[in-house]
Amino acid sequence: IHPPVPVCDKCLSREQEVIAVSGRATLAAVTVNHQMWIPGIEPPYVVGIVEIEEQASVRLTTNIVECAEADLKIGMALEVEFEEWEDVFLPMFRPVRAAKKAQAGDR
Repeated sequence: IHPPVPVCDKCLSREQEVIAVSGRATLAAVTVNHQMWIPGIEPPYVVGIVEIEEQASVRLTTNIVECAEADLKIGMALEVEFEEWEDVFLPMFRPVRAAKKAQAGDR
C-alpha cells in the first residue's frame, strides 16, 4: 500500500509489513509540464504515474528522467533512480537501459 496506511483499503486488514521491491515499474500515465512550478526544476519536465512491478495496484507519482518526450509510451518498462534533494533521496524513474534489456532476454 502506498502511501502507507494502518488499514488495507481492499481487505481492511491491519496485518501489513514492509517489503523490498525490485525498483522496476511500468509507465501507467504521463504528462509533460511546460510551466515553472517548483524552483530548481526547469521545464519541461515529465510527471508520470508508475505501477510497481511486484504489484500493479501500487502506484507512485514521480518524475520520468533520461527520456525524450517523443519516446514516452504508456506501458514502457522503467527502473528507479534515486535523486538527492537536500537531505532526502527521491525516487525518479527512467527507461530500462538497453544493456539490461539484452541481459534479461538472454536468460
